[in-house]
Amino acid sequence: MPVNIRIMNWNIEQLSWDKIQINGMANALARVIIGSNVDIVVLLEVKKINRDAIMNMLVTAINNLRPPLTPRYYWLMSRTTGGEHYGFIVRDINTIRPLQYVINPNAPLRLQNTGQAISPLSDLHALRWTTWPVAFPAAAPHPAPAFPRMPLINTFVSATAERPMKVRKTNFSGQDIGHGGYSEGRGYRMPCLAIFVVQGPAALTYLPIVVCHYAAVRGGRNFLSQQQIRQLNQLHIAQLFNFYDINAHPLVPECGFLDIDGAAVPVTNIIYTGDFNVNFLHNTPVGDFIAQRNHEAFSGLTPTLQNAGSHNPAATAGAVPAVVPAVPFAAFPPAPEAREIPLQDLRASCTTRGTILRKIALIPPPALPAKPGTLPPAPANTFAIRDGAIDNFFYGGAEANTAVVNFGVGNNDSGNIINVPALMQQLNPGGIPPALPNVSVSGPKNYYALPPATKRAHLAPNLSGAAGVAPALTVNDRWIGARLLSDHLPVIIQIACP
Repeated sequence: MPVNIRIMNWNIEQLSWDKIQINGMANALARVIIGSNVDIVVLLEVKKINRDAIMNMLVTAINNLRPPLTPRYYWLMSRTTGGEHYGFIVRDINTIRPLQYVINPNAPLRLQNTGQAISPLSDLHALRWTTWPVAFPAAAPHPAPAFPRMPLINTFVSATAERPMKVRKTNFSGQDIGHGGYSEGRGYRMPCLAIFVVQGPAALTYLPIVVCHYAAVRGGRNFLSQQQIRQLNQLHIAQLFNFYDINAHPLVPECGFLDIDGAAVPVTNIIYTGDFNVNFLHNTPVGDFIAQRNHEAFSGLTPTLQNAGSHNPAATAGAVPAVVPAVPFAAFPPAPEAREIPLQDLRASCTTRGTILRKIALIPPPALPAKPGTLPPAPANTFAIRDGAIDNFFYGGAEANTAVVNFGVGNNDSGNIINVPALMQQLNPGGIPPALPNVSVSGPKNYYALPPATKRAHLAPNLSGAAGVAPALTVNDRWIGARLLSDHLPVIIQIACP
């Protein structure tokens, strides 16, 4: 039987050292993760200050909640992108392990990138990858050695002369805002490439995951993020998944190879995820101006439109070439021009539901005065407080395409959104934490309710009450409780690896 791998993407808003130390915060976050039964967690907005301590505290809380005699969780970190990192949490390194990399000794000096923000990876043939901490089927040593850092990546594309004397540079790094942009500031973060290998019952499966976190806007068109999304098919990992050689006859898509553990391994899966900050629920070629521009950006990854679900067949990897190259690679052809790189045709998950908790005016409890004329009726349920879908998975491949379509409107989404507000629960009498997967945010509520009272925690006194004693939680209470953790909701897909 194949092994099912569950992958979670969660933008835990401003996951800083100050935040993770709040009484009950690490436990509440861990309850969401453990209760979701995930194998790989992709975290966004892990702050740079005390990053190791942040991840240690969170993963310790997760391991303290895991059932007895079950595998431990480990954490990894990306290179620094601006003031943040992408974080990764992996369950059972005897089943799932990340790849680490070194420079290919044959790579020209111009290709010897380090994966840091100042030197992101572009040509992946310039690297040699190995399984951390050791290749399967060997057992992982305990304790595990130092964790590898996941690299940041750049486009792999040649400049295109669009008209005489004018060359448009296609690059995440060092451009002005009109061409994608990048700086050390918030909103200009480089994408990250994390490749995991899964030891299934019959085979090894390689899962390249591209994680993105793009610029946010307060309203209207997000031009910068649209430009960055347009460039994702120009990553080398995208070309290694599926590429048409326009000079070949017949025109047959092929995949490429990575040098992994001393062998040429074909790239047969690809997964994009992250916080795109472009609303997938506002994505159609016949809508208003913003919907059309959003669709133009997303069309490089998927043909799926707003509310269409993810039932359309996703792209398979290109055919494996008959000639397998020797490793380490010795040939480094130039990057293709942008016009030579095909659009992708990936499946989209969670396309009919919002992934972010919208801002609403709350009805205060009777003890607190209301501002006349400013309060709408309370939301009917926790689904009504969701807004646009800006966190998502786009994916295709041999194993990734096995994601089951049974979520969302009409059960046509291939990914599930964890309804964190619905998990909110008061403490049991005597201050005992609720049973999993329920989540108590009593500690964070008390912290944020202190003057100057942030995150509207003072409007939800029932969150720190005892179940069966305090009044039952309202939708407003649940909204506030979930937002004490993050304004984003976790997204999950499950794939079967042979």
